[in-house]
Amino acid sequence: KNHVYFAAEDGLWRTDGTAAERFDERPMFTSGGDSGFFTQVGDLLFYTAYDDSGGSYELWRTDGLLAGTTMIGAFPNAPHDLLAYKSKLYFSTGEALWDSDGTAAETKKVKDISPEPVSLTTAGEHLYLATEYNYELWLSDGTTAGTALFMNDVFKASLVYFDGKLHFWKQSGIEEEATVGLWRTDGTVAGSEKIVDVAAPYHAIAADSLIYFFPKLDEVPAELWRSDGTAAGTFKLNVTFPPYDYESFFKSSTLVKGDQLFFAGYDDEHSTEPWISDGTVSGTKALADVYPGVLDSSPCCLNMLGGKVFFSAAAGPNQQALWQSDGTAAGTKEAVGLSYPDVHSSEPGWLTAVNGR
Repeated sequence: KNHVYFAAEDGLWRTDGTAAERFDERPMFTSGGDSGFFTQVGDLLFYTAYDDSGGSYELWRTDGLLAGTTMIGAFPNAPHDLLAYKSKLYFSTGEALWDSDGTAAETKKVKDISPEPVSLTTAGEHLYLATEYNYELWLSDGTTAGTALFMNDVFKASLVYFDGKLHFWKQSGIEEEATVGLWRTDGTVAGSEKIVDVAAPYHAIAADSLIYFFPKLDEVPAELWRSDGTAAGTFKLNVTFPPYDYESFFKSSTLVKGDQLFFAGYDDEHSTEPWISDGTVSGTKALADVYPGVLDSSPCCLNMLGGKVFFSAAAGPNQQALWQSDGTAAGTKEAVGLSYPDVHSSEPGWLTAVNGR
């Protein structure tokens, strides 16, 4: 126990913050197979891999022992959006919602949904999902009969559970009259309402009493905003970002601890480095300059263990390693180095804590 699991180019690894051990070095995890989507359900850790020899995308599970590490399904399309719900794993692959109890026999399709379901999110007793391309919001209780279309004109990257309800961004009206706003719902049409007009985000993440989000703004670099669920409490913080593939970037480089947001931020002096925000303009600032100077340390893959934030970052050329932070500059330091001198970095990623490990 007390380990973080992560993927590197030479296999699956885990660490307790002092030393790292390679957990699995079978070919599907060492041949550039893109392992990922680590998700804990009960005492099991689920994750994906690609088998070059068979050309299939695989779903795996482990109980922390090599003997308890098995493949439970192979698919023509990559499983993604893995999520724990009602003691099962739910995920999307192809144009369908699936679930699994950790066995091959009980890994099955729940319902065909087209276009492909994405952004799986739990809110209270409900499972919500969006669809790729056509702005639909679906509601599910985990069964075939209980999975149905709930609302239209909802942005797929905006689903977040906060203050007991699902919060999301929705368009109202058409063409020149259209507006976009932050909404919330309790899973009923009557219990759905708009909070404030604000641009839909590339990514949103809930803290204890705040939502942090990165709105899409025409011809303006992405910005960091926050909301407490009221119109007055929704405003911009003091950081912008240079051009990125914003949606994937923000998903892999943000993490909340209480009401603090740890994220990969940017300024002209330090480029992209670890930042922290407490939801105020003055409390939004660079945390450390991991790669000294104006070059990026590219922090990503943030996860929490034992009150500390772990992330992957580079302190120099070919020096991508596992780092940890307690939220202070002094407490931000390298946890485990996994670099290969004069060759390349092992590029640790997909950090996941499981059962305190």
